[in-house]
Amino acid sequence: MTMSTLSEEMLSAIWSPERYDPDWKTGFLQTLQERCKDSNNVIGEWLCGKRSLRNFPLGKMRELENQLESSTLRNALRDVTSRARRFNPSLPLAHIAIDTRRPANPINPDLYTAQNISASRDVIDSLERALRHELEQLTPHCRVGLLLLSAAYYGALMDIPQLNALTQLDVGQIIWVSGIPEFRLKLSIRGQSEAESRQWFESPLVS
Repeated sequence: MTMSTLSEEMLSAIWSPERYDPDWKTGFLQTLQERCKDSNNVIGEWLCGKRSLRNFPLGKMRELENQLESSTLRNALRDVTSRARRFNPSLPLAHIAIDTRRPANPINPDLYTAQNISASRDVIDSLERALRHELEQLTPHCRVGLLLLSAAYYGALMDIPQLNALTQLDVGQIIWVSGIPEFRLKLSIRGQSEAESRQWFESPLVS
């Protein structure tokens, strides 16, 4: 696969306002272009002609979207990526942003702040990175700990018997298939220990 670079003519076609665009859109395109240049993101820099790329990771496109704080800027990115696909069809499209407003959660509004949501996303990203890219560097016991953290964070361990069954599992019983853990838990049925049930259990991050 060859490297792709945007020429000056292509860049003009991507970033210039269309004939019938409203006047305010010009300012947003200029702001977006500056943000892409300074994004430290390979796709953002490619869209500005600052680098060449061989492929376009979808994750990088989503990271670029997440750097934009308004739905108008995100929709401008959607427009720009749509134009850029004329020159390289393998470029993923940015999402369409729909501006919705909801009242604070009536039960626990203080928990769902922008800062907490961002921190939660960081935890999820770290778990995914460890499970998908750093798994081979971990000892078996570290893998089990990572799996427990993943399961607990995602609410997959809904009761004490499940948690006990998972913590008592022998490490040697876990089968790793393409980096995904597969095993069965010994669980009682409705509290009857003699009625043992064996069930598959996977990390919610990779299931």
